[in-house]
Amino acid sequence: MAIATFRSSVISIREHSYSADTIPDPVLPRQTPLRELIRKFTQLRWSGPFSGGKHRFMRRGSQTVRIPNPHAGDVGIGLLREILRQAEITDDEWSDA
Repeated sequence: MAIATFRSSVISIREHSYSADTIPDPVLPRQTPLRELIRKFTQLRWSGPFSGGKHRFMRRGSQTVRIPNPHAGDVGIGLLREILRQAEITDDEWSDA
């Protein structure tokens, strides 16, 4: 019974058409400049960036997060999500910083 309910809700979601007015704005930007990434981590009480082996890193307590190299340009949304997941920072915390 639960499978039939789930399938019917998936079908109804897929059949729903969205207009430009109803699509919510994404919480995270597609590209984030490296300076913005470091600034927001600092606002969220992370210390650093410190020099490491191949990458710089930032610390908060016992947590350590590697920061990508600056020569690669802006940080894409996929890499940003991975960094935030490792740092245990929610999208809301990130957008409020």
